[in-house]
Amino acid sequence: MLLVVALAGSLTVSAQLARKGGNHKNHVYMPSQATQPLFRHAHQGVNHISTAFWSDDFSDTSHWTISHEPGTSGDWVIGTNGPSGPFAITTIASATAVNGFALFDSDLLCTGNQIGNLTTRNPIDCSTYTGVRLSFTQNYKRFFDSTYVYISNDGTNWTRFEVNGNYVMNDASQNPDFKLLDISSAAAGQDSVYIRFQYYSPTSNDTSGAGQAGCGYSWQIDDVSLSDVPAIDASILTPTYSGEYTLIPINQAEAFSLEGRIFNNGSSSLPASTISFNVYLNNISNLVYSGSSSAAGSIPQGDTSAVLTAGPYVPADTGLYVIQEIVSVTGDGDNSNDTSFTFVYVNDSIYGRDYTAIDGTGYLGGFGFNNNTGSLGQVYHVYQASQFTTISFYLDGATLGDQVSVSVYNFTGGAPGTMITSSTPYTISSDDTGGAFITIPLNGPVNVVPGDYFVTLDQLSTTNVSLAGSFGIYTPGMGFFSVAGGAWTPIEAAGFKLSFILRVNNPSSTFVGVNPVNPDRAYTVFPNPSKGIVYIMGDNAGEKNVLVNVLNSVGQVILSRNYSAFNNVKLDLSTQPEGIYTVQIQTSSGTYNKTVVISTK
Repeated sequence: MLLVVALAGSLTVSAQLARKGGNHKNHVYMPSQATQPLFRHAHQGVNHISTAFWSDDFSDTSHWTISHEPGTSGDWVIGTNGPSGPFAITTIASATAVNGFALFDSDLLCTGNQIGNLTTRNPIDCSTYTGVRLSFTQNYKRFFDSTYVYISNDGTNWTRFEVNGNYVMNDASQNPDFKLLDISSAAAGQDSVYIRFQYYSPTSNDTSGAGQAGCGYSWQIDDVSLSDVPAIDASILTPTYSGEYTLIPINQAEAFSLEGRIFNNGSSSLPASTISFNVYLNNISNLVYSGSSSAAGSIPQGDTSAVLTAGPYVPADTGLYVIQEIVSVTGDGDNSNDTSFTFVYVNDSIYGRDYTAIDGTGYLGGFGFNNNTGSLGQVYHVYQASQFTTISFYLDGATLGDQVSVSVYNFTGGAPGTMITSSTPYTISSDDTGGAFITIPLNGPVNVVPGDYFVTLDQLSTTNVSLAGSFGIYTPGMGFFSVAGGAWTPIEAAGFKLSFILRVNNPSSTFVGVNPVNPDRAYTVFPNPSKGIVYIMGDNAGEKNVLVNVLNSVGQVILSRNYSAFNNVKLDLSTQPEGIYTVQIQTSSGTYNKTVVISTK
């Protein structure tokens, strides 16, 4: 499934950006993953919605009619089997999935011309309600398709409501998702209401000319209900954090900008409301900041507040920072939409824009160029004088024997400028195919002063390099590509709003004129993740009698080395199983523990 890219101007490029194996989203790991369930559980604990007056969990197929529009093919199915096409996404994780759910498996059907309808067989009485809201759980990933809900009062004439209109191509980051849709304009006060879910991907839906319509991923739906609309219902709009990075080296960490907006989901104007911001470090019990915004003025129905702010908060140590945002208003009739979380991983050495590094989700498949060479890259801002040493990236499905390199450019005037440095060509090995995280050293450490720098992965062969994308924290004007040495083009000009899993590594021991914030940063372990070869860099080169132990996840020492004079050592852990390891460095000044992930993918 290929996306043809046409550059602005007269140049039309035959190269294609390929979606390769978007189901491999869990190949990139960070040790902070273990903390995620704590925060997800806390979020789920606030769920509450208005009492439903009608509901269906797809346990009885006779409640629904399945059809498709004339001239198209492919139908919904109701059952317990999840998607099974070549690019199948995860099965819906609804509360009643074991009883059945509805699925339109576009990828499995792949008919090229699909408009599938799923319609309630019997009418629903909404005559006593002045406001009606539809809710359901879904799993969905967009690829040249649209999703709609239709409402009818007679089974013949229908009013259309778009669902998932804000989803970008290949993005499954919000799954599983709980949807709320105000259908009052078509359903309130009506005694014979019908609901129709429509998966829409006809031939005409593909404007790229590549023939990609009617062969997307899937749309899964469960636990459909209708409820009245509360008079007062404030919800939070994400993101909670306006920064551009998900991975930040500690010595480059600027203050977190804590800001958000409130949306009025209720049936009346929203009275004065505020947003509370909490920042946690590593777990929900370690609160490091708490503050509230000023009160927003009255918000009309269906409108949003201005940006509300608190803080800022400056991170003082490494770890997983969780920014929690909670909207508060008196008499809120639905608190299922009041809370959201954003994650930022402050670490020793890695700069990244991809959210995949935090929780293993948001993976968008691999991108590159077919039948041509080219470069893909993104911008990083340096706040403190430093060095760039290596570049890490994730390839979804590179081809054995192909070559790549990495480069660093100046970035001025909103566009990449002159090249500062690059690496020697790297040849893809058998270990690098089928999904791989690779780190390439630059041609010597590069001194960088405060300012913007553009980092690229260069495809030196003519087969798609498959650089992985991520929904990340998308910032316009920060990602570019170039085909065969041509002009740099913003990735959004090709229809993509994403970041690349393409990271800059600048170990804290190389920072120029910056004292370590914490003595644990006297040593840096990299790359992280690693395929097995791990380097330890220290500020105290030549320190005497250093003991290095490597412990597995259950605390067993699996490797031990003594150094009479420590001077930036190399450890080989390639024979160890994949997992999280602790590198323990014992010196006369104390013991330092560093975490590293070993992954062969």
